[in-house]
Amino acid sequence: MIGITFALPSESSGVVRRLQAVQHHGKLLSGRIDSHDVTILHTGVGARDCNERLEILLHKTRPSLVISSGFAGAVA
Repeated sequence: MIGITFALPSESSGVVRRLQAVQHHGKLLSGRIDSHDVTILHTGVGARDCNERLEILLHKTRPSLVISSGFAGAVA
């Protein structure tokens, strides 16, 4: 399973549109892209929120790969 993190939902919209068989698990959004199981996490802004939410992703899903993505406030 691949975990992909974004700070905000606006950053993940392109990836979320590609998800098939979507399931919501609290702060996690899971589905498939092509033949890959994918879980998306919106970490929120700030180190504390990010750390707490990343713990959820790592402990609940045990991803084989985590991609930290988004544009980090570059669009204002």
